[in-house]
Amino acid sequence: MDYKSQIKKLTLSGNIDLAIQVAASVSFNINRLFREILDSISTPIIYLGGGRSLRAKVENWLDCRILSCSSKSLTTLDVSSNTALTVLDCYNNELTTLDLSSNKALTNLYCSSNQLKKLDVSNNKALTVLYCSSNQLTKLDLSSNTTLTSLYCSSNQLTTLQLASNSKLTFINCRGNNFSALEKGRIQAAVPNCKIAW
Repeated sequence: MDYKSQIKKLTLSGNIDLAIQVAASVSFNINRLFREILDSISTPIIYLGGGRSLRAKVENWLDCRILSCSSKSLTTLDVSSNTALTVLDCYNNELTTLDLSSNKALTNLYCSSNQLKKLDVSNNKALTVLYCSSNQLTKLDLSSNTTLTSLYCSSNQLTTLQLASNSKLTFINCRGNNFSALEKGRIQAAVPNCKIAW
């Protein structure tokens, strides 16, 4: 039996505790499963579960490629030393700033439901998915993010969305912003093959 396909949730808390939730009907050898999973994970993953909060730099996890710290009431997050980071999920915190200038390998960013007034992703040229909804953004420049395929920037205060050479964009959700009719037309013209939810 392929035990790994039965896993519903894999949690690595602080690189110490391993918790696995599987379907109730599945019976298996837990030691064998742990060994198979740990042998197959080559990417360091940090998931802050169990009510832990991240108050300081995550510099202890320099090799971390995936960091999930959503819903932790964070006011600051420093990932400047985590240059290998490809996925950052800091959804639903209290962040007012987020410096991603050192995270050039970042492909997926989930920073919705914070208090961000600015978001600079110009150095994140590998970015393919961006969720930045429910912040306080007034402008967003994605002209450097030519690999971006999906953008969720709804419920901000956006008046300007800069897109150029974003031909890979297939979907944009930008509902609940302050775009003028002229700006909406400019955005649509910049990505004519993209589905846009206004």
